Amino acid sequence: RALWAPWVLHAGLGPEDAFSGQIAKVIAFALEAAGAPIVKGGARNLLAAFEALIKERGGEIRVNADVASVVQSGGRASGVRLASDETLSATKSVICSVTPTQLYGRLLGRDAPEAA
Repeated sequence: RALWAPWVLHAGLGPEDAFSGQIAKVIAFALEAAGAPIVKGGARNLLAAFEALIKERGGEIRVNADVASVVQSGGRASGVRLASDETLSATKSVICSVTPTQLYGRLLGRDAPEAA
């Protein structure tokens, strides 16, 4: 059971959720049928490829820049405001690699979309 519990979490379910037992079987089947692809040379190569793709398309990656909030305009993310008070505008999209609590509680704050 301990082997499958983390895979269920990837589906957004907890071990106590009603469907978690079934999704564990679906994930097990998918891993058996297709395998679990691993990047040749390690995970760093995956990050390097993603970084190159972003830069190739005119994007920018910043590290060690704390984001205070996601700026919204017209119902969509249009940039970010850094803790330094600098605002970065996005022409197409904003990518966040944070937990849902960080995104909806801290970065979107009261401007977060309401659940349906």
